[in-house]
Amino acid sequence: MTDEIGFYSKDGDHGFLSNFYPCQLVIEGFTFPSAEHAYQWKRAKTPELRNWIRVAPHARYAADAARSLRPYDVAENWMEIRVAWMRRVVWAKFEQNYELAKLLDGTGDAVLVEESPRDEFWGRKPDGTGKNMLGRILIGVRECLRNGPKVEFVRMMPEVPVP
Repeated sequence: MTDEIGFYSKDGDHGFLSNFYPCQLVIEGFTFPSAEHAYQWKRAKTPELRNWIRVAPHARYAADAARSLRPYDVAENWMEIRVAWMRRVVWAKFEQNYELAKLLDGTGDAVLVEESPRDEFWGRKPDGTGKNMLGRILIGVRECLRNGPKVEFVRMMPEVPVP
């Protein structure tokens, strides 16, 4: 049986896997205090809303603000790009933070699972349902950091060269 590592909160032994974990990253020339800030930033349509999300005092505020955007304030193509953007954000988080990359590598070959109480797209709910897309992206990033970027993983990520 394959080992499994569950995470959700930014706290605990595997809190570094959470997008809420505080770590600086730079994407598209902007600095973000967490992966959650960077992910939610792209959801907003206008520069004013994006800036507020980018500098929100806590990742929870950035997430709540982005999730409460009215439909006309959300980037038109958000649903089409959100997985590719998450790949880009998670890649940047670990590629730019060596200590976090070492911790990710330390998860071995375990299946990484975001144990979300309600999000069955990015995580897996307590009843076992869910796509666990964040966990799958983390596993892909771990593999790319170990063996070099794979074309199938990075092809949709802006600013990441395809070897």
